[in-house]
Amino acid sequence: MSKNRHCLTSQSYIHHRAQPCRYIWRTLMVALLVSGGIVTPGAIAQVTSAPPGTISNQATGSFVDPADNSTTTLESNIVTVSVSEVAGITVTSSGYTEPTDGVVSNDDTVFFGFVVKNVGNDPTQFFIPGSPASLSGGTAGPIEIIAYDPDGTGAAAEENLSGNNFTVPASGERTGNLLSPVAATTNNGSIPAGGTLTIRVPVTVTGANGTNLSITLGNTPATPNNQNQSYTLPVTDSENLYTVDNTAADNGDTDGAPINGEREASDSVTVAITAPPEYIISGQVRDDLDNDGDLTDADSGIGSVSVTLFDDGDGDGDPTGSSELETVTTNSSGNYSFTPRIAGDYVVVETDLSGYTSTNDSDGFNNNRIAVALSGADSTDNDFLDSNTPLPAPDPQSCNTTFDFTWGSGGAVWNVNDTNNTYTNVDASGIDVALAQLDPFNQNIDSNNTFPGRDPFFTTTNGAYGPTYLTWAMTAENSNQVVSFVFDFSQPLLIDDLQVIDLDGTNLGSAASSFQDEIAVTGLLDGIDVPLTLSPEAAGTMTITGQSATGSYTGGNLSHLDSRGHLVIRSSAPISRLRLDYSNGPADASDGSGGRSNGHAIAIDQVFRFCEAPPRNISGYVRDDVDGDGDLNDADNGIDSVTVDLFSDPNGDGDPVDGSLVLSRTTSSDGSFSFNNVNPGRYVIIERNPVDFNSSADSSGDNDDQIPVAVSTADSTNNIFLDTLLPTVLNPNIRLTKRIVAINRGRADERLFEATYVDVGAPDDNDNIVNWPGIAVPAEGGGSVESYIVGATGIDEITATTNTTVRPGDEIEYAISFLSDGDAAATDMLLCDRIPANTTFVPDAFNALNPTSGGARGILLNFNNETLALTNANDGDESIGTIANDGFGGYYFLPGEDPSLTFPGLSCASPNNTGAIVVDLSSVPNATGEGTPDNSYGFIRFRVVVD
Repeated sequence: MSKNRHCLTSQSYIHHRAQPCRYIWRTLMVALLVSGGIVTPGAIAQVTSAPPGTISNQATGSFVDPADNSTTTLESNIVTVSVSEVAGITVTSSGYTEPTDGVVSNDDTVFFGFVVKNVGNDPTQFFIPGSPASLSGGTAGPIEIIAYDPDGTGAAAEENLSGNNFTVPASGERTGNLLSPVAATTNNGSIPAGGTLTIRVPVTVTGANGTNLSITLGNTPATPNNQNQSYTLPVTDSENLYTVDNTAADNGDTDGAPINGEREASDSVTVAITAPPEYIISGQVRDDLDNDGDLTDADSGIGSVSVTLFDDGDGDGDPTGSSELETVTTNSSGNYSFTPRIAGDYVVVETDLSGYTSTNDSDGFNNNRIAVALSGADSTDNDFLDSNTPLPAPDPQSCNTTFDFTWGSGGAVWNVNDTNNTYTNVDASGIDVALAQLDPFNQNIDSNNTFPGRDPFFTTTNGAYGPTYLTWAMTAENSNQVVSFVFDFSQPLLIDDLQVIDLDGTNLGSAASSFQDEIAVTGLLDGIDVPLTLSPEAAGTMTITGQSATGSYTGGNLSHLDSRGHLVIRSSAPISRLRLDYSNGPADASDGSGGRSNGHAIAIDQVFRFCEAPPRNISGYVRDDVDGDGDLNDADNGIDSVTVDLFSDPNGDGDPVDGSLVLSRTTSSDGSFSFNNVNPGRYVIIERNPVDFNSSADSSGDNDDQIPVAVSTADSTNNIFLDTLLPTVLNPNIRLTKRIVAINRGRADERLFEATYVDVGAPDDNDNIVNWPGIAVPAEGGGSVESYIVGATGIDEITATTNTTVRPGDEIEYAISFLSDGDAAATDMLLCDRIPANTTFVPDAFNALNPTSGGARGILLNFNNETLALTNANDGDESIGTIANDGFGGYYFLPGEDPSLTFPGLSCASPNNTGAIVVDLSSVPNATGEGTPDNSYGFIRFRVVVD
């Protein structure tokens, strides 16, 4: 922490005018007296996971510098108190699982889950019962321990115990014995504070439909709260669930017995026994008039189409070997629906009408079948697209520039097995093309990688089609294995007509000799996707979905010279990379060789057309944001002679660190700049702020002096930077000190101490101790240090401890002192203090103080030499004296409420798991002398009870 911004302080100080914004702290002894707020003692509540001796607390806050509206965050010192060992246990139902259909019915086996949690503050064993305390509507199997979570949240590694068969004997047993086989991973069966065990109870349902299945784990007295009760050993405890303290300091336990003895808990679950529900499977068969396979088109339905439902017992989505359940035909709107069915796995199979070919279905495989997992709701929109419309001819070509990769020509030359090459100045175009071949499954590149009884096919240049073609040959074992070609162009290009040839499938209905070609195509510009258009050169030979094409020709193998197997690829904008992934398609049938393609291959034609993307311009302005509002629409004047750089952005992430400088410009008299004749691609414009200016906005919205741009088919204009003159800055400052001012035993008027503070810095005989209004200052050397000590190794490194141990039910009162000692007022000042873990906020601690009406008052404020009890609600509270404090007030936020939603920018550590107080002090003027003005300093107090 900076000494200037965060020195921690008592209430008295000396202001040295020769050192503005700083105070020199003298050796003081200040007794702060506590009054009011005594609350009736409460019962011991469940404790969370902090071990004995570790309740800590620190205040935070923030204020706004009115000069530049910047927010400064604040921290106080940390205070701690000791906590006694407390035992605690809860058991909570985690629901049930019925693994067949999720519905509890007669004869089902239902698995009930219970989570047992150590809500004490020290490690403990549990005694786990051997049977439920009560059970109706079923019979229970042996109770099992299936999981151990050392922190109860999953943040630490949870130990899954379900495979170890940790079955509890009928007489019950403690966890130290039950979990001994995995002692190393389960803390010897001792559960840390906050840790949990998950218990499973299998129950076979014997009750009739319409009755209830009820189970209770643990046996506690009939009280309103069945959790964390005091445990008394009965004659037999085989049905009880309770804590068992460790011996001495075993397993990290604090030596000695818990202050509240052993604890027990129970929880109950009741589930209705019902018949299993049934759900409807339905969908539609539609006429894909434009043959594009788009399920979102408003296509009309096709009537009289046969649709069959199969039981899919193994859940593989394949009806082969499954039972046929029902066949229906679509109505005139193409809709179909089957008789309601219970939850399970099914397959819907459509039979195309004569003359129609499938173009898509709702699970994306376009194989005339849809897998349906029926569970908890009707399954709708199981739709099929069919078409008898010829595919449209490709659009007219717009480019006449070609790449010629013909063997022996003046262009590029494909050579066998040298595909990871760069072909320079292809066909005298001045453009280089790098070709990389990818084979992630290592199945086709190696010419020795052959399959029994197969020709030595492998992916290569110059292969099955002769020297003029770039060829893939496919011998993959399944359709998920791909081989790929990647083209990288030395400058972005518009691809106009690149053809993949011989894309077909043969004998798709025969398992003896079926194969299928499938290709997915991707276009990129500096790492960013560019849409591609795929279309067949002739009608009716393939299915195209998005940027993937699947061969669908049947009745024989197409020749590679047959245009019906040619796929035309075009890009909608310039691309710098083209990737083609080839696989053998989902309809590749098993023929006794593991489902491999029958040595099939596709190729790229040796010539394809492209357009060179014309160069473009990138331009914009640097403007003087006179009013500093960051509004790009203001008519601000330009700033001349500002340096603006253009960097390449190879991976398109908007960060120039991976790029290089392309061009540099300085702005003209109107603030304009322009980078002319740059190739399409991704760039980042960087502005170098002029002296005494700071950025206030830019047209990308990040206000970081850089604007990412993508140049494609048009110029990039109106790239605007706004800069504003830096203001003269004054420095407000707030100092905080956190202390415990009192501890009350059991919340009664039995004070363990009222704190006396000692600053242990070296004494200074020249101290001029000022008795500030409202703060009693004893003579130097007086007071006691036995109860509360503030120790320091330097002005900024104050720590606080007490020699008093608290226990559940004790009340702790905290105080946060603040002082504004900068050279300007701190505006919008907010102070926040999280309620410490294992404690509960006292909402009415100061009801007896001024004012005494208007609701519960749990926050005390001393400000402007006056003391005011604040309400905990968002009601504005009262002003103090003559100070007009717009928005002034105190607030208490319940656990789970986010203070930053009410006070954006507030420094208040997240998340709010325990509650928090916030005090809005609005504007706090800076001190101009020793103890003046009164409203430049003060303190806040609140109380908590140890749980």
